[in-house]
Formats: sequence, C-alpha cells, structure tokens
Amino acid sequence: MKMKPDDQYIAKYLTTGNWAHEIVRDSGRFVITNSKINSRYSDFAPCFVEGKVMFSSARKQGKGSKKKYSWTDQSYLNLYTADVLKDSTLHNVAIVDSEANSRFHEGTVAYDYLNKQIYFTRNNYHKGEKNKGDDGQLNLAIFYASYENGELGKLREFPHNNEEFSVGHPALSADGNTLYFTSDMPGGHGGTDLYKVTRATEGWNKPENLGPEINTPNDEMFPFIDESGTL
Repeated sequence: MKMKPDDQYIAKYLTTGNWAHEIVRDSGRFVITNSKINSRYSDFAPCFVEGKVMFSSARKQGKGSKKKYSWTDQSYLNLYTADVLKDSTLHNVAIVDSEANSRFHEGTVAYDYLNKQIYFTRNNYHKGEKNKGDDGQLNLAIFYASYENGELGKLREFPHNNEEFSVGHPALSADGNTLYFTSDMPGGHGGTDLYKVTRATEGWNKPENLGPEINTPNDEMFPFIDESGTL
C-alpha cells in the first residue's frame, strides 16, 4: 500500500480479510491427469474442433521453430491438433500444415460449429507482410478461415484488426453470432479490455467495450463463453 497507495485492489484485499484462504481448494469433483501429448515446451489453449483438440505449442516443429522468442526463450508458437480417444485421452499430435502457421506466434483458437470456421490469434503478419504499428511493434490480430474435414480454407483478416493496437484471443457464443476478444485499443478502462462484436448481414458490427463491471484499470485477457452464455 505504501508503494501504490492509489491501487484499489490492494485496498480491497486489505479490507476483505483472508478471503483467499477461505476458498475451497479442491472439491474432489475432478481428477487431473497430465496428458501424454505435453512437451517440455509451452502447450496451452485447447479448443475442440471436429472431434479433435487444436492447441498452441512452442515445440520445435514447423515455421518459427528455429527462432527463439526473447520473452520465453522458446520457439514461436504454432497451431497443432491431437486426436481425442474414447477415454478422452489425447493422442497423435500433428502440426496444422497450412498458411495458418507463420514464422511468428499463433495462439488461442475459437471454433464456430455452425459456420465451420476457426478464429485464432496471431501476430499481425499476413501474405508475407509484417503489419507493424508506428512504434515498430508487431501487434496481435485475429484471423479466420473455413475448417471442414481437417482442411483449412483461405485465411482472412478480422475486419477490426489494427496495426496500432492488439486484437486477439477470440471466443464465440454458441450460435456463432457474438465474438468476444481482448484489445488494448484506445478508450478502454485499463491496459487490455474485453470487447464483444455481433455478426452483421455481411461481416461484423462495431466492437463494444464490456464496460467497468467487467473491465478494470488493469488487464483482462482470454475470454471464454460457454453454451449457456456464461462469460
């Protein structure tokens, strides 16, 4: 508090007692098993796609694997799939062999079951061009493509991408008509905020900030919405 007297979260923590210690740590409802497909590198952000799991990994395979990302000292992230067996274990990892994977980062996938499309985050790099902002940064952007029978169609840019700020980490409502994402675009409540955008007759409407009840002066990231509409 002495270091950051204006931080409302420190103040809230100090006035609410031992709330963190009162949380039930393990309800016993689930058994956690370490998947055999994990590597010694980063493996994360799984998404069910057509009976498989698509995920991001820094394992040394494909484009970007020969370059090290300075923040993690690992390779750049690529998209992979794994088969889901009858006992729910994962098997047979394969890199997504298409233009979806570049020599920069690819991450966090969302799948539109109705329209058979995947949406995913990558550095704003398309058709061999780095779309850098005025500050020289290669920000995040959302790309999408049709995905049926394991085949990825033509890669397209999300219309609200911008070279000057990041747009990423998509999550889709069950009907595919609302897309939630993270951005540090100007006018937000904090560093990164959550936004939503609804589908138009053609394309997408204007993004809407989810407001101060969701967004804070700090960072909100990685939205997920379930089939019941709970964000």
